[in-house]
Amino acid sequence: MKDVLMHRNTAVSVDRFINNPSHAVILTGTVGSGKGFLARYICSRLLDIDMSVLEKYKYFLDVSPVSGKSIGIDEIRGLRSFVKLKVPIANKPIRIILIENAQLMTVEAQNAILKLIEEPPASTLIIMTTEDLHMLLPTIVSRSQFIRVLALEQDIVKVHYKQLGYSEDSVDRAWLVSGGLLGLMNALLEQNQDHPLVKTTSFARELLGKNLLDRLLSVDDLAKNQAEVFNLLFILQQMAHLALLKQAKSESTERWKRILATAYDCQSKLASGAQTKLVLSHLMLNI
Repeated sequence: MKDVLMHRNTAVSVDRFINNPSHAVILTGTVGSGKGFLARYICSRLLDIDMSVLEKYKYFLDVSPVSGKSIGIDEIRGLRSFVKLKVPIANKPIRIILIENAQLMTVEAQNAILKLIEEPPASTLIIMTTEDLHMLLPTIVSRSQFIRVLALEQDIVKVHYKQLGYSEDSVDRAWLVSGGLLGLMNALLEQNQDHPLVKTTSFARELLGKNLLDRLLSVDDLAKNQAEVFNLLFILQQMAHLALLKQAKSESTERWKRILATAYDCQSKLASGAQTKLVLSHLMLNI
């Protein structure tokens, strides 16, 4: 486990699962915590293959949502042919289904995946990631194992990345922007533009540079992607925290305070079931 940076308690849970895997496991942690990477790491360990060739492996299937869109019943029904593939009978999973952001499955899709969990095909593992267990059916949660992806201490993370050759300034900035979340921090340092939160960071910067009318015009498109809305609020919070740490009293400081308060307020409203478009309009008016 030395090649992968993770909290010691998470590492213990991962090691135990790999040594004694079940038919279903849920990795839970905050957005940007590195759940997706860790899920693929577990897959590669169980299948005894390199992560770089995981997608090409015959008995690995990724049915994760694309661009924050929901996973519907048709995608889950499509698993039927996959789980019918004959695999060598073994004491560990040979066939793995990965569902990142499993909370984006529709209720119908969750009920369909539940059937696979309740009657698991031989040598098959379903591995899911989520930032909110409450958005999954209780029956899925109760029939799955858990691995909590916990945050690491600041000193450990900074030393790790500095030993990899990153400058102290770049590591410090990545830590502040990411809030110490390993998935996002690693993507920022590697300038991985494919990471969803890196894309969101670029979008947030563009958004803050627009006038009020242009910000309001972006509401309709943004409201179509609930996951992206939560990502945007998270990034705005991190950007505001970073700016307030670096700036003395000024006009821009007052704006960052307003952005921070508004982002937390919007996050709370969405969690309470408020209409996404109304919440986004409130956000655009106050940033």
